[in-house]
Amino acid sequence: ESFLTDYATKSKPVIITNLDVTSKKWTFSHLKQHLAETTLPLKQHATGSREWAGLETTKHMKGDQFLSAFTDTKASCSSPQKKKEVPDLYLFDYSLPLYCPSLSSEVTIPKYFVNDFLQRTPAGCGLMYRDSWPSL
Repeated sequence: ESFLTDYATKSKPVIITNLDVTSKKWTFSHLKQHLAETTLPLKQHATGSREWAGLETTKHMKGDQFLSAFTDTKASCSSPQKKKEVPDLYLFDYSLPLYCPSLSSEVTIPKYFVNDFLQRTPAGCGLMYRDSWPSL
């Protein structure tokens, strides 16, 4: 209740620490197991874009390929081949319940967020927000 009165109702930013939201540790290896054969829509910033956050889908890649390229790129940023494969690409707002239910089932939404605004949208209103979170 103090969270609601001290932070939520005052729109005061807060950092919540030591909070376990997944039933298993989400390592790159674990994510690869769940996303291996999934085709991911990867996004990149586009100046002047009207898309959410200015991110446009620019490439599709299998999950294990993206995660491998991402981890290899971050571990060895000097590799021109890896930079060419994943040049500033993002996995953004990828719905777990819709596209990867196995990962979604591992997530527990903290009590602070179970009644957020999007969860209060009516079912069947065409927005799909309520049923598409959490997302990556």
